[in-house]
Amino acid sequence: MTTAPQSKASLVRDHMASGRWDEAIRLAASFARLDKHREAILDARTAYTNPRWLTQLGIDPEAAKLAGHAALRKMLYRLFGLLGSIPTGGGGRSPKGCDVATF
Repeated sequence: MTTAPQSKASLVRDHMASGRWDEAIRLAASFARLDKHREAILDARTAYTNPRWLTQLGIDPEAAKLAGHAALRKMLYRLFGLLGSIPTGGGGRSPKGCDVATF
């Protein structure tokens, strides 16, 4: 039995829905076009792979992760529409206080 290949974006969405944010960020950081979300997603990737380096730069790794999560949700909302099933990690609200449904 063979299954159809999944796109990178759908794999990222699946990782997010399962709470595997480190895998979602890692895969999303390899996208060719991150546009305005590039810095936040790449900082989040660094926060997962080398948090001490971000600390030396004066960037809080946990804040970078949360900003990357929010940027990834916004980017994928543009691709897939409403992401109601994706956990936000903040009681249903993004780190900036915006409801996920309003992106």
